[in-house]
Amino acid sequence: MHTHPNRPTPRAHSVKRLTAALTAVLLLLALFAFVGCGRTEKVVDHTTKEVSLPKAKKVVRIEIEHVNEKGAVTRVVQVKDAETADLTAKIRRADGLQIRYSNDDSPSVKPFLRVNFYTKKDSRAVLFYEKKGNFYMEQPYVAVWEVKESLYKHLANYDGYLLKVNN
Repeated sequence: MHTHPNRPTPRAHSVKRLTAALTAVLLLLALFAFVGCGRTEKVVDHTTKEVSLPKAKKVVRIEIEHVNEKGAVTRVVQVKDAETADLTAKIRRADGLQIRYSNDDSPSVKPFLRVNFYTKKDSRAVLFYEKKGNFYMEQPYVAVWEVKESLYKHLANYDGYLLKVNN
């Protein structure tokens, strides 16, 4: 069988096609890896983190701060002593589906609520906010969880001891 000297053999043509296909696949994989590395919010398994709160019996005071659109605290309400353990338990149970890690000390969404748990030794904060019709609980540098609207509304409308009001 004679072949033209400038014309590739059928086998050489198949190898060129295979090489081109593999190159295209590798380029697509590299593109997906590059795009994936640029994401700022990573979806994580809901079992990776739980909200970290002190034990209810160690909490000496809970305050709910209302932070407005400008980032200023406009209202501070102290939770009644008799309700401290119950509220701590409600928030601990509220950590539903974890949607991402928290990499800041306050959410980019304003307004929000900051719930501060004080013990004799330290304090911890949990933030609550609404974004696009969904409600979230965020513990700075730990995680963000989606929560029920009823918990957010309960905290936003909590009627405890009013410590501060600024308009």
